[in-house]
Amino acid sequence: MAVAQGGRKAFVVGGTGETGKVLLQELLKRNTFQRLVSISRRKVEYQDESYNKLEQTVVDFDKLESDHSEAFQGFDVGFCLLGTTKGKAGAEGFYKVDHDYVMGTAKLAKENGCKHFVLMSSKGANEKSTVLYSKTKVRL
Repeated sequence: MAVAQGGRKAFVVGGTGETGKVLLQELLKRNTFQRLVSISRRKVEYQDESYNKLEQTVVDFDKLESDHSEAFQGFDVGFCLLGTTKGKAGAEGFYKVDHDYVMGTAKLAKENGCKHFVLMSSKGANEKSTVLYSKTKVRL
């Protein structure tokens, strides 16, 4: 197993989604960061002992900027994989998660000194698209 380099610290937002789960597994396996925190709307009970080093912070994304700035303090790298579907959340809910929550996360990361912010967006993002998904992703 690789040794965490230089005491770097990272957070992952969206780690409970399908892609986020894979990223968390890979980051834990590679032991790239001295501290790794999953910031999400709920705590997850992991069975695999590889998750023992993962810290979890629960936030209310609707109150992210007003109540949870401290959750984003002290990180070198932030990974944002937030996303939902129009089918699960409706058009308004989709925009809130895929745009507003992402923008709030990026703002707090920057304000709290995060040096690198990695956003997973989408192939085919296009501001002229008639598809809400593609239009929303290009606005980030």
